[in-house]
Amino acid sequence: MIEWLLNSKRPPGDESQWLSPREASRLSQFRIEKRKADWKLGRYTAKVLLARVLLEREGDEPPLSSIEILRKPSGAPLVRLSPDARPLSSGLLPGAPIPVSLSLSHSNAAGLAAVLANEGLQTWHAGADLEWIEPRSARFVEDFFVRHEADAVFSAPEERRPLLANLFWSAKEAVLKALELGLTADTRDVRVTLSRTDEAPEELRPAGGGWEPFTVELASRLKRFPGAVFGFWKQQDGYVLTLSVLSETRPDLSSHAN
Repeated sequence: MIEWLLNSKRPPGDESQWLSPREASRLSQFRIEKRKADWKLGRYTAKVLLARVLLEREGDEPPLSSIEILRKPSGAPLVRLSPDARPLSSGLLPGAPIPVSLSLSHSNAAGLAAVLANEGLQTWHAGADLEWIEPRSARFVEDFFVRHEADAVFSAPEERRPLLANLFWSAKEAVLKALELGLTADTRDVRVTLSRTDEAPEELRPAGGGWEPFTVELASRLKRFPGAVFGFWKQQDGYVLTLSVLSETRPDLSSHAN
């Protein structure tokens, strides 16, 4: 199950309450206030969600400052228990990676985080993106979308076009985050189709209701994983939220299709 959190609550002013020393050092390197505020909101949202997930799964809720979010060489988040933390009751030791896939995003003063726990030999990669629903230019759609996506936007009633344009863009970003490529890749190599058929197994679906599926076709140069790609979206509070999951092994979908 993909756990997620949409949050517009500002982080506590005392950053030592929720940042590790290493994270506080990273924060001090930001020189632009907006980037600093966005970084803080994303990290705080992710830590609140991670603490909730750890409490539900491990029966242990460490302080937010004990949950450390670092960066992999790819730029994707890496979650570990801070070296200064106490061991968890589950046996997780200070400095050890927490076996989850985390993705986070922010837009227009809100943060979105998504967490998917990895168990045993199964590895899942989560991607999350958040976009404020606002008009996008025809040039933007033509430059970043493939033909069927652009046609879906342009043929829609005018009042629905901002939703669709931001939805397709957000879905692409979520998939590229799950691939740990981000916007280094061509967005047209991720081809999104809105679908009413949800083939994802229960453990790869978002918690809660209101989510709609989308399907993904990757260009051959992006097919790094032999498994399956699933996508979900919902509209909430003026935003479009998208989640993507890449499974490194292809699950048996025969008993899960709706």
